[in-house]
Amino acid sequence: MIAVPEPNVSTDTTGGLAMADPDELAKRFNEIVDRKNRERERGREINEQRRKSEAEKLKKR
Repeated sequence: MIAVPEPNVSTDTTGGLAMADPDELAKRFNEIVDRKNRERERGREINEQRRKSEAEKLKKR
């Protein structure tokens, strides 16, 4: 009798997402997109504040 190895979970290259609920995947994806958009918007706000601050410093000179 030939020994057949058991399927190894570690060979699953899908990261477990193949069996995930499509609605759950969409929800997670949208959460990530929303977070990235908030981070990008916050970065824009910070840059705008820096520009205004630098402009004020230059005006005072």
